[in-house]
Amino acid sequence: MEIINHSILMCCDLFIWGVIEMNRVERFKVERKFRLKCTLLIVLFLILILTGICVSDYSINTLMKNEKKISLITVKQEGSFNMSVSIMNIAIHLDTSYFSKDLKKIKEKLKEIR
Repeated sequence: MEIINHSILMCCDLFIWGVIEMNRVERFKVERKFRLKCTLLIVLFLILILTGICVSDYSINTLMKNEKKISLITVKQEGSFNMSVSIMNIAIHLDTSYFSKDLKKIKEKLKEIR
């Protein structure tokens, strides 16, 4: 965090460098405004990126599946021991039988301990 604040102050110094001499209070006021502008710029950038991802996912789901919804991440149960996890329409199929066998073994060990 210290590196980010230092780089922001260096950028702010570059903007202030050609301006008339300022006292300490005015300089910190300008630096605070600059820091606020940078923070708002980052927040607006993230909102724009997330909006674009949601719009593209909605349009792809509408065209390919005729489902009018946003489904960036979906988890579906396929059978008793199979799961399908899809992230932006890229499916990963998982076999959960190993997990259930391990859970049974753990339960047996816990019963033995009691």
